[in-house]
Amino acid sequence: ELLKDTDYPGVREIAPVSISASAEPQQVNNVQNLLDRDTATRWSADMVESVTLDLGGVQSFDKVIMAFFSGTARQYKFKIEVSADGENWSKVFDGESAGGTDGYEAFDIGAQNARYVRITGNNGSNVNTWNSWTEVAVAESVR
Repeated sequence: ELLKDTDYPGVREIAPVSISASAEPQQVNNVQNLLDRDTATRWSADMVESVTLDLGGVQSFDKVIMAFFSGTARQYKFKIEVSADGENWSKVFDGESAGGTDGYEAFDIGAQNARYVRITGNNGSNVNTWNSWTEVAVAESVR
């Protein structure tokens, strides 16, 4: 399901053809939850784990939009990398969420042309070592 303009206005989402995770230790909190546009569900994994979105071919985009479990109380640490071929990766973001919202938060990553987007949690948040993200989207700003 794609973002609605009311979810995050001013962007065009690029729908992934697949999403995968390096780990899914909690079956109920699986990686598919990141694409259901329901912030009451989530993907969770401990320590340094990642999710990878395959956009099906090289696409142009400039934002990764995410939402986080208990986002008003937690600042999640993560990095975002992009790749055209799934083998050579470029880091485009290394930081943390703002920690002030359970809603969507956009991370500007500059103009990118890539097929794959990998988001790697860096030992969770300021509360514990779990990465618990509720939504993820790759998007291009609409001007």
